[in-house]
Amino acid sequence: MNRLAGFTLVEIIVVILIIGVMAALLIPRLPDVGGWRLKSAVRKLSRSISVVYDKAATSKLVYRMTFDLEEGRYFVSLLNTDGEFEKREVQFAGEGRLPDGLAFLSVQVPGREKVDRGLAHIHFFPTGFVEFSAIHIIDKDEAVMTLLVHPLTGRVKIKEGYHEIGVETASIPPGGGRG
Repeated sequence: MNRLAGFTLVEIIVVILIIGVMAALLIPRLPDVGGWRLKSAVRKLSRSISVVYDKAATSKLVYRMTFDLEEGRYFVSLLNTDGEFEKREVQFAGEGRLPDGLAFLSVQVPGREKVDRGLAHIHFFPTGFVEFSAIHIIDKDEAVMTLLVHPLTGRVKIKEGYHEIGVETASIPPGGGRG
């Protein structure tokens, strides 16, 4: 009785059927990858803002975070003795870029016009103060998240949807979507 070891066709079909049923039950429960990417990028930017706030307050120097809305990148600068900002690498808050499929929609700082293209800046002061600001990030499905930076604490509140400073709204403004 010399039988070859192996699986019968019925056994293979049963295993494939079990795998198919499990996949059908689990795949709908997997998180949306695009939504995960947006939330991850917002958390990373939030941490960077907090680090720059702490750095400005502890070093007693003026820092600025610049957002390049066209390129989807951001970086930190320090005010030098000549009164000009020079790009600086700050540990845990260096230059960053939004992942593919995400873009800055706009940056709002009270007292200045809302910026929806080009460069936008948020200043961090040595007195432990940062400019009150709202940063809007959009994904390719037009889901928006807002980062609200508190001026006295530097804490960042993350909200789903589009929120302007002083305005309670959760919709994208007309013409606000980016491709």
